[in-house]
Amino acid sequence: TLGDTARAYTLTAAITGASVTMQATATAGPLDGLLKITQDSLVVAAGASTLITARAVDKTGNPVAGVAVSWTTTGGALTVTTTTTGASGNAEVAFSSEATPRNYTVSATAAGVPSVTFIVLAQ
Repeated sequence: TLGDTARAYTLTAAITGASVTMQATATAGPLDGLLKITQDSLVVAAGASTLITARAVDKTGNPVAGVAVSWTTTGGALTVTTTTTGASGNAEVAFSSEATPRNYTVSATAAGVPSVTFIVLAQ
């Protein structure tokens, strides 16, 4: 039985005069949720840009690659509206605020799990 952590495992069995080594790789399970990697209540200068990151994880916290993440915002601009998680499970989008100071909400959504919301404070 492999552990809950997605990684490579090595097992060696030995008897007098002989040994066998076997390797197995545990992979992440299905998507169980999104986590905020970028801090919430992020403060940026009005008119500036910042990178926002969410991570797709399985039930034990392993990163899940290949998950489509949709991004929305209450204002400002996003470089793209959909990104796909890489090997780290991270999905990223660049957000640009307007020149006038105000607060924004940026949300990341993936199919079948609750969305995560980031507050961006443009000052």
